[in-house]
Parts: sequence; structure tokens; C-alpha cells
Amino acid sequence: MSGIGQSMVQSAQNNVGVRAPVLMILPATALVGAIWGLLQIHILTWFLWAAGRVTNGPATFRQVRISLAWAQVPHVVLVVCWLLAAIVFGRLFFLNPDNLGLNPPMLLLAGITAVYLVSAVCVAWSLVLLVLGFAEAEGVSAWRALGTVLVTLVAFGIAALIVMLFVIRLGAIQ
Repeated sequence: MSGIGQSMVQSAQNNVGVRAPVLMILPATALVGAIWGLLQIHILTWFLWAAGRVTNGPATFRQVRISLAWAQVPHVVLVVCWLLAAIVFGRLFFLNPDNLGLNPPMLLLAGITAVYLVSAVCVAWSLVLLVLGFAEAEGVSAWRALGTVLVTLVAFGIAALIVMLFVIRLGAIQ
């Protein structure tokens, strides 16, 4: 579910609503998001498992993946909110709020604000579940798990940046 939510947010940030109707946006974000979500959960699991190995943690790869999967549960609420907003506002909801013009409808602005607030709460709650689940899997304190998760996320970010720079260097992205 995390990947689908991220795909919906990215669609709005990239003004996909300008180029496509909602009936094309939703299936596309579901497909891309599902693929990205599965890839992301396994890559992040590997990074967390490797960090646990470095710190002599006893958790297996499966236990870490289960804790990461449980941390994705709040994203169900996030996706439901985005779907409801897409039904109510249509393709307007998949426009970057900065590009809505001088007088966007107040109801649309209220909807965007509400969904982005719910999204922020869901992401924060997901992080809490990740830290507590990882702490349980590793048999360590929540503070130690938080440190490991933060170091892992930084390592994941650096790896993603290196891949992006490599792809840009090859000329695949302008």
C-alpha cells in the first residue's frame, strides 16, 4: 500500500491531472505503486536486516520483512483518503497545489489540506510502527531501533542518490 500512496502523491506533484482523466490515473498509480511498493519493501528489508547483522541483531530476514510489512498498515488509510478525494474532486486532485491558479475552489483547497495532513499522520505512524516492530524483531530498545532505522534510511537514500546520478550520467533522465 505504501507504494500506491507514494505513486498518488507523486502523480499530484507532477500534475498528472493535466494530462489524464481520473479513470486512467487511478489504475496507473495502482500498478506502478504496487510494483514500487513490493520492490521497496524487499530492498528496505535487506538494508534493515544488514544493519541488524552489523549490530549483531538476532532477527531473521523474514522477521524484519514482517515488521516492515506491519509498518505499512497506516498507508491503507492514506490510500483510502486519496481515493475518496479522487472521487470527489476528480482530476483536479492530481494537480500540484502550487499550479491551481489564483482562485482555486476553497473546497478543493480544504480537501487537499485534509488529505495531506492525513498523509503526514499516516507516514509518522508508519515510522513509529517500523521502529517498534524492528525493536521487537531485534530484541533491542526502541531507541536503539530508531537509530538503526535512521542510519538505514540514510544509507538507502545515499544508495538511491548514487543510482539516480548514475542514470542521469548515462543520459536516461534529462
